[in-house]
Amino acid sequence: MKAPRPHNAEQRRELWESCGVVLDDLAGRALVLNLPAHGEGLGEWLTGAARHGTPFHISLQ
Repeated sequence: MKAPRPHNAEQRRELWESCGVVLDDLAGRALVLNLPAHGEGLGEWLTGAARHGTPFHISLQ
């Protein structure tokens, strides 16, 4: 599924929630395994980690 790039915090939160990830003040980090993604930066890091089977931690910051 390809989604449009979020432009603000609300859109980012909605995108995560559409994938079953609920973000709040208590859930500030997510552990991601084998989830390739599109785009520069985080997308490249997630794809590289997925290619090597490496767990990847994502934070809200």
